Amino acid sequence: MTIMEILTRLETQCDSSITCIDLVNKSEYIATQEKKNIRDMVVKQAFVSVFTEWEHFLENSTIAYSLGEKSNKGFRPICYILPKDADHANQLIKGTATYPDWSKMDYVIKLEEALFEGGTPYKEALGGFSSKYKDMQRVRNHIVHNSYKSTQEFNTLVRNALRASAVGISPTDFLLSKKNNNPFFYNLYITHIRNAAKLIAEYEPNQH
Repeated sequence: MTIMEILTRLETQCDSSITCIDLVNKSEYIATQEKKNIRDMVVKQAFVSVFTEWEHFLENSTIAYSLGEKSNKGFRPICYILPKDADHANQLIKGTATYPDWSKMDYVIKLEEALFEGGTPYKEALGGFSSKYKDMQRVRNHIVHNSYKSTQEFNTLVRNALRASAVGISPTDFLLSKKNNNPFFYNLYITHIRNAAKLIAEYEPNQH
């Protein structure tokens, strides 16, 4: 896959998720419990799907760049490995790990620094994104795990992002909330993922 194809796949998922959430972010979807259940399932699945595709983007773009692909702006990073094909690249990238954890930005940045000179084009994009990404992870983890730890971390996010009195709301209600005149949190978070991906896929040295 080319970098353009990999980015397009992520952007398609972002657009699809936003469209699905927009469809249920209406008053009619809180009219009955059945409608609320539909809204809840759609919002959670749409949000988690963006995370899954984001991890695929990181993995697939790393493989593509290691095989000599250029960014959409013509930049080819200096790579420290010389894989023969995508399967070989995947083996070299994961090393002794069963599966690289593409959900942890600190880990990913260190991995990209080991693979590419200066960690380019990942380090800058992911470094400036990691704080917001941790907030998104707290929502995602509460949806997927719903454990005591994930609940505590999610409640801390709600308290900081909204207000103390909002603690106890569901991930769906949080994602469909907004602070002041800012976009809804689901739109804000998905836009952050999209922008980070574009920085990686459209890297241009003379702008940095």
